[in-house]
Amino acid sequence: MNILLTANYKNGLFSNGLQQNIVFLAELLKGIGFTPIIAINHKIEECIDPPSDILIIEENELLEYCEDISFILNASWLINNDTIKSIKEKNKNFKNIHIVYGNGLLADIERCSWQDHLAISPEMVDEVWISPHYKFSYNYYKTYYNTERVFELPYIWSSKYIDMHEKIWNKINKTCYYRPGEDKNIGILEPNLNITKHCLPSIMIAEEFYTKVSKEDFNKITVYCAAKFTDKKYFKSLMWNLDVTKENKIEFKGRIKVSKIFADMSNVIISNQLLNALNYTYFEALHFNFPLVHNSELIKESGYYYPNYDTKLGAEALNLALNYHDQNLDKYKEQAQKTIYKHSPNNPIVIEKYKKLLS
Repeated sequence: MNILLTANYKNGLFSNGLQQNIVFLAELLKGIGFTPIIAINHKIEECIDPPSDILIIEENELLEYCEDISFILNASWLINNDTIKSIKEKNKNFKNIHIVYGNGLLADIERCSWQDHLAISPEMVDEVWISPHYKFSYNYYKTYYNTERVFELPYIWSSKYIDMHEKIWNKINKTCYYRPGEDKNIGILEPNLNITKHCLPSIMIAEEFYTKVSKEDFNKITVYCAAKFTDKKYFKSLMWNLDVTKENKIEFKGRIKVSKIFADMSNVIISNQLLNALNYTYFEALHFNFPLVHNSELIKESGYYYPNYDTKLGAEALNLALNYHDQNLDKYKEQAQKTIYKHSPNNPIVIEKYKKLLS
């Protein structure tokens, strides 16, 4: 049985966690007897580091392959209504699945304000599969698609690609793994594209720690994907009211590969999310044994957890990460591996859940 997944490799596998997720899902499906095909919405020659062992086709080739497809998994981009109609005319038996890997509810709210293309028609979708950290939107999708066929699909992560980067760093005698005893440098890695994963709460946690707990426990804070904010008057004025700025403890940089950050730049991670409780950055940090200060209830057993936007409890968690991580490293690694395995595409429990979805 052929399964088609949508993806976009114009900016490479590391443009965001989603594109890696699609490859991991394709490999999982391949392992249980399906033949995955990846459809991209750009030219093949524009792909950067695409998977080499999976057939990739362009959007305009969909109708050539549609007769042999059992499922379409709209994982990255949604195939438009007219194309789905044409596919259904040729193949009445396939299922069209909308996979919610992003915060679709909040995205739809934003799209209502600034996008001008058509929404997907409810009658074009047979089922909706939702990643567990977006369970709050179950009823939203049931209402819009007028269906009870809304299901949870397991979240999956693999170290396959980040380990390739580790091998590259090894060639120059560096490693992405946490190095006990080094001076502490804080990294804030949010993409800063919207309010769901933004640097500001994490900066405030570092400020709370710096002003109320200790000014001696870290060298600097680097905020990534934030250089674009440095010419914004409001952001600048907000930052200049903080001691970490006045005392030259914070810097703002653009987008940098996470492997370079781990190998060469930051070794304590502060994160904050709003309704986005599973994140590839979390798993990458845990995999490399980095102290991860975070507010994700879905992995609260790992890292250094604080609730919601509580800067005081966040500062307490940061204190643990800065001052006690090295001596607790073995226990930290053991728990981190349990969390990672829970979401591994090689975990038999995960595989069985996917078999059930596809049965």
